[in-house]
Amino acid sequence: MVSEVPDSFNKNIYIAKNPTQQPQFLKKYPNFDGRGVIIGIIDSCIDVSLPGLQKTSTGLPKIIDCIDLTGNGFVNTSTIKSVDKNNILIGLTGLNLKIPLTWKNPTGEWHLGIKSIYELFDEEAHEKIIVILDCIVWNNGKEWNACLDTSFIGDLNNVKVLTNFKDCHGFGTFLNDLTFCLNIRENGNLLEIYATNTEHGSTIANICAGFYPDEPEKNGLAPGAQIISFDVWDARDGEYGSCRAITKALQRFDYIIFIRPFS
Repeated sequence: MVSEVPDSFNKNIYIAKNPTQQPQFLKKYPNFDGRGVIIGIIDSCIDVSLPGLQKTSTGLPKIIDCIDLTGNGFVNTSTIKSVDKNNILIGLTGLNLKIPLTWKNPTGEWHLGIKSIYELFDEEAHEKIIVILDCIVWNNGKEWNACLDTSFIGDLNNVKVLTNFKDCHGFGTFLNDLTFCLNIRENGNLLEIYATNTEHGSTIANICAGFYPDEPEKNGLAPGAQIISFDVWDARDGEYGSCRAITKALQRFDYIIFIRPFS
């Protein structure tokens, strides 16, 4: 779900700025605010829509990449179909999916998948949303694209078309309050849905590196740093973190400069 930073967060209860003398340090060395540093956060998914997690103090994208290491968001999209004469696909849910004419697909191959919402979100979310949705992946001749039928009725005119998060930093929502982004793997045969399922990872990200240009008192300890999110929180059974997923994250040292694990 879309996360909200707690009110107490604004009072710096969670950010040890004064004990660590961060304000005095930044006043003396204003450019030493984390710029040039990448923080790997091994936690739950981060809500990529939050205002303090959009840009660094130098204008770079705050979140570089989002990686699901649990398998919660994996979708097999190896089933390939073509549209009929009316530009309609039959999705794996059985729904008719009308492909907008503006979507370019030179090969005419549409990779289809299906996803149960129960594998992405917690019980609170389950009570609000329909169980399954269609997933579509295709190549527009330049890059891989993907979308989820967030209308749940096959109406694709207003769905968000995305590519790999690290390339576009785009995201979509379910029913306006459940945030997700996408990654496309294995030549279109695997779709990864990175979906916010708890607020913990977002809170940690704000503490580490949140940046609010108009409200600097809300900034994290390193507002100039960038973030890579490693999701190890298994929403399906409420575990704090899968040992296998955490191990995978720790093996990504080519990606990590500094690791911020569970608090």
